[in-house]
Amino acid sequence: MKQKVTLILALIMCITLLAAPNVQARTVTSNEIGTHGGYDFEFWVDSGSGSMTLKDGGAFSCQWSNINNILFRKGRKFDQTKTHQQLGNIVVEYAADYRPNGNSYLCIYGWTVDPLVEYYIIESWGNWRPPGAQSKGMITVDGGTYDIYETTRVNQPSIIGTATFQQYWSVRTSKKTSGTVSVSQHFRAWESMGMKMGKMYEVATTVEGYQSSGSADVYKNVITIGGSIPNDPIDPVEPGGPGGSTMPENNGPNSRDAFSRIEAEEYNAYNSSSMEIIGTGSGEGIGYIESGNTLTFKNINFGSGASKFTANVASDVDNPTTIDIRIGSSTGTRIGSLQVGSTGGWNDYTELSTNITSVTGVNDVVLVFSGPVNIDWFTFTKGGGSDPVPTVGPGPVIKFGDLNGDGVIDSMDAALLNRYVMEISTSIPKIDAADLNGDGLINSMDATLLNRYILEVIDKFPAEDKLPPHQPTPSNPPLTGTALKDYGAANGKVIGSCVNSQWFYNQTSPIYEEILKREFAMVVAENEMKFDALQPSQNNFNFANGDRLVSFAQRNNMEVRGHTLLWHNQLPRWVQNGNWTRDSLTAVINNHINTVLTHYKGKIKEWDVVNEAVDDSGNSLRNSVFTRVIGPDFIDIAFHAARKADPDALLFYNDYNIEDLGAKSNYTYNMIKGMVERGVPIDGVGFQCHFINGMSAQQLADIERNVKRYADLGLLVSFTEIDIRIPSSQNQNQAFQVQADNYKSLMEICLRNPNVKTFVFWGFTDQYSWVPGVFPGTDNPLIFDRNYNPKPAYNAIIDALKEALER
Repeated sequence: MKQKVTLILALIMCITLLAAPNVQARTVTSNEIGTHGGYDFEFWVDSGSGSMTLKDGGAFSCQWSNINNILFRKGRKFDQTKTHQQLGNIVVEYAADYRPNGNSYLCIYGWTVDPLVEYYIIESWGNWRPPGAQSKGMITVDGGTYDIYETTRVNQPSIIGTATFQQYWSVRTSKKTSGTVSVSQHFRAWESMGMKMGKMYEVATTVEGYQSSGSADVYKNVITIGGSIPNDPIDPVEPGGPGGSTMPENNGPNSRDAFSRIEAEEYNAYNSSSMEIIGTGSGEGIGYIESGNTLTFKNINFGSGASKFTANVASDVDNPTTIDIRIGSSTGTRIGSLQVGSTGGWNDYTELSTNITSVTGVNDVVLVFSGPVNIDWFTFTKGGGSDPVPTVGPGPVIKFGDLNGDGVIDSMDAALLNRYVMEISTSIPKIDAADLNGDGLINSMDATLLNRYILEVIDKFPAEDKLPPHQPTPSNPPLTGTALKDYGAANGKVIGSCVNSQWFYNQTSPIYEEILKREFAMVVAENEMKFDALQPSQNNFNFANGDRLVSFAQRNNMEVRGHTLLWHNQLPRWVQNGNWTRDSLTAVINNHINTVLTHYKGKIKEWDVVNEAVDDSGNSLRNSVFTRVIGPDFIDIAFHAARKADPDALLFYNDYNIEDLGAKSNYTYNMIKGMVERGVPIDGVGFQCHFINGMSAQQLADIERNVKRYADLGLLVSFTEIDIRIPSSQNQNQAFQVQADNYKSLMEICLRNPNVKTFVFWGFTDQYSWVPGVFPGTDNPLIFDRNYNPKPAYNAIIDALKEALER
């Protein structure tokens, strides 16, 4: 009898949760925590309707409809005095009929204390696979492969109130709704990766839904706790390459400083059948790279953070190659992308840089190539990086609306979605972030939602019903410097300058370029990318100056505006005086736009597709070769051609005297409204902003009203050619202060209106302004004087940007 009692006690110690027979089922429809059938349970919902039916043992069923956030769980709570090792081996056997309609997941869930950790082992999910954060690696356990993630939640709800804590995630690479989860094996794998577990608070089988509907019948949920934790091997899944390549495997150093120069041939793993180690001017590198090839560099130490990636590369192809910089694996978190166009030849190496999102600590770095390029070496620059992809819910995920994965939801994402909906493009980089209303389709409804979000008409998407709670508001990058571009970036604005023609011909002093690089985040050519400059004779294209500007921008992490594709002025004579028919001139337009945008594809953020087409009277289009031969639809033709040639560029109509309200601005507005209604692919309107000093309060108010009516059309407004000229008869010192006030007011309009993202000066120094030559009797229109000293206008703009950050 004693032996039998001992055996029973041993079984009770090992298996503490057994299904209690004949436990009466009960249904819960309001928030409740308790015990049922020998298990702890919780039902919680913040809005909408849902119910949870508690069944024998750990079993339960649940349903939810039109909720914001809801969770159902049955499991075991602990007294927070023992670690998982002290409790013994934890295993969950589960089976569920799981039917999410939107965003939800089925998981093993719980908390520890000392340290405070919220953990998830995700087995299945709806249309969102959590999370999208920096991968720690992959493991194989229970016959499945899981991605491992660690994230930090700052000042978020927790079991002890609002707190900062870590989240640990194991996420199956393929969905599963029944099986065994060796929970302790996941804990052991996490701890081997430096993810410290504390004293156990809870382990539970959980169904959670976010802004969605769905149902689940968890008909099996048996949690076994006790006994020794098996020392079964947890197989890491390593990146690597196939055999058969001419490249040897490379063990490399144990750890490398991200901020030192890392030679390309010092890889640890690769994926290619063609890549070879080649000689370069400075030693060796990697060449014969093809689309889809990867190079893996293990144990790169980023310390407290990195902000920029720089590589020494060479190329002799017209279509740029993209180098994605990813963490953990070739499909891990992308922290940045470097575009490499032709450098002049395969032996002509140049250093190119790109900003990256924040990454810290020791990580494997994987370079993923979209095409051919030679790479000699790369390095990272210290700093906090730009904002990572915004997160939603308990862990980071692919952010709805962030279709290009750059961490910001803006007009670039809207352009991607519009082109996809109109079937101009067949793919979106982050396709799972595009179904914004959660109906399983990607269509014009999603495009409308994205435009409304960008314009701050709405602050979240219906599809976020499918995500866990506590979505942080997407934020702008932190302030990283004291230049105009730094304050602009911190406010979500891009501040740029026209690059005067003198720079292209080396007629400016070194300080000109120094200020240009220090103060501005965007550049636009004054004349060098207009029709006559790029195609001086038919089919004879000259991209030398344009390429110089783009290369300068790439080296200095700047964006580029393209100005301009079609304009009645600065047309070459062969266009102006040609004997055209409608079809032949249309062919000229299509050829010019296609050739130019194909050449600069992926390198130019915004294009002025058509410039100054409206007559100054405000009664009609301007008389030009285009209107005489083709008619008013030449504008539609140009925009369609531009969208087809570069689906990712933002397309603008640009003009002067359309900024405030009047005949010309109203005609322009109605013209563009008609384009939108016809489905012409236009993303925004450029307000040139060539003003006379002493702007009235009424004029400024009208500018803002005009900005807002374009916002109502879902269009961006860029301030594209800003200068405020001062009559020479005015007292210049007093006039400078008036000018400063005017500039500050324009920046304040920009800051108050989210559809104004771009604020570009038509040059920055009075020394090279076009104003005196075109408007005799006026001068000094810009924010630096002829000696490159900042004027009151410069300081006033800085003040406006600072004040916006303090609000």
